[in-house]
Amino acid sequence: MSEHIEKATQSLLQFVDQIHNFARESAQANLRSVTAATKGWEESTQNACQLMRENVARLMGVGKTASEAKSVREVVDAQQAFMKDCVDLWMSGAGKISEINTRTAKEVVEPVAQHANNTISQIMQKARAA
Repeated sequence: MSEHIEKATQSLLQFVDQIHNFARESAQANLRSVTAATKGWEESTQNACQLMRENVARLMGVGKTASEAKSVREVVDAQQAFMKDCVDLWMSGAGKISEINTRTAKEVVEPVAQHANNTISQIMQKARAA
């Protein structure tokens, strides 16, 4: 009877150890995921702020050009050039931010997916062994 209790106790301790390892690995995977999300958000925000700073600087430039213009045509030409530059800047900026967000999404999902794959593999190995 004592031997039976000893085996049950060992099995229970192994199970608790496995649960502990799974919880620790899950927390680590989630931490890596949140860290990747935070870094991606920071990079994306920095790019968006830089884009806005560039646009404001260009707007100030067109304002100066308009105030120094000698004709309405010069004002209209400056405004058209500004709008073209603005659209070009936003398109390239949006493309860069989109690339950052795509890369970040992959980096956010990767640790959790890897942990899930490892866990499923371990479960399948134990099932085959049983």
